[in-house]
Amino acid sequence: MNFGATLNATMQESFEYQLRVQDMYPKCKKLSRFKECNLSKLKEHKCSDVFWIDSILHITKKSLSTGGKTTNSYYTYSLTEEGCDCGDQMDIVVNNSYFTSGYSQLLGSGNYNISSFRIKARMLIKILGNIEKNRYLLTPLIIEKTGYYLLDDN
Repeated sequence: MNFGATLNATMQESFEYQLRVQDMYPKCKKLSRFKECNLSKLKEHKCSDVFWIDSILHITKKSLSTGGKTTNSYYTYSLTEEGCDCGDQMDIVVNNSYFTSGYSQLLGSGNYNISSFRIKARMLIKILGNIEKNRYLLTPLIIEKTGYYLLDDN
């Protein structure tokens, strides 16, 4: 009998590292050798495959419906730049291990009705490939929250 499928349980993998978690981040700061980039430069092919970016991380819940009934819902992850009216937005691919500091409880939980939220973040990004011309699929290697992104009431 498969108890995992019967009970709708999930499994989580754990890892052991030679460094304590508190010691890992300062060592990661040495990753500053990677250059800064922004979305405009990325569209102009002026970024390396791995780069730092200061951006707004968007997490949005999308729902598909048929006949007025929701048939599927999922989250999309993207990044934009603060103060940029250029409409530049790039999709990013993440996994739940990025959100173990509390965001994982917001996403997919029946206890909260959150359709979208944003944070300011500094990220080390890796380009996975092209979706279409001047549009890339990205994945964050490091996400550092740098602040809240508050929407204007205007």
